[in-house]
Amino acid sequence: MELEPLASAVLGSVLLSQMELESCASAVLGPVLLSQMELESRASAVLGPVLLSQMELESRASAVLGPVLLSQMELESRVSAVLGPVLLSQMELESRASAVLGPVLLSQMELESRASAVLGPVLLSQMELESRASAVLGPVLLSQMELESRASAVLGPVLLSQMELESRASAVLGPVLLSQMELESRASAVLGPVLLIQMELESRVSAILGPVLLRTDN
Repeated sequence: MELEPLASAVLGSVLLSQMELESCASAVLGPVLLSQMELESRASAVLGPVLLSQMELESRASAVLGPVLLSQMELESRVSAVLGPVLLSQMELESRASAVLGPVLLSQMELESRASAVLGPVLLSQMELESRASAVLGPVLLSQMELESRASAVLGPVLLSQMELESRASAVLGPVLLSQMELESRASAVLGPVLLIQMELESRVSAILGPVLLRTDN
């Protein structure tokens, strides 16, 4: 009983402070809400004709597009009426094909499983042979690579010296070959008429001696 008046006294002050806060908030928010209502009324005054014109355009568009949509729906219904039996026959053909091809595919799968069962050990033995061959040939190939590397290490300077000798020989023999070519060209220029004269003489001699040789043969 003594706690109830204390609680009522405490809650009374709390409610009074809450009422004071609400009155202050309404005093502050009142002009804000009024300005918001004024903005909404102005916006509705501006947007009202726009929305009305939009509604009129939509009604006109629906009036224009209505028959188009109806004709499209009629065409779709006619197409579905035509294609319905075609699709049904196609579905029947597919079901028949699956009924026919089902055992074929199953037999093919069985053959593949049997082939894999037969070829599996063969492939495994082949893999084992390849692994053994690689184990045997690996050191051989490594030794061959080592021999090749050593041979290249030995023959490298030899080949370089050979290339140097060839370059020096070409440097020395180049003028000699050029002079030889010049001499040959000059000799051909000088000997050309001589060879022609010799060929003419041989042809004349063969023309004269031909009958004589034939008589001696006879």
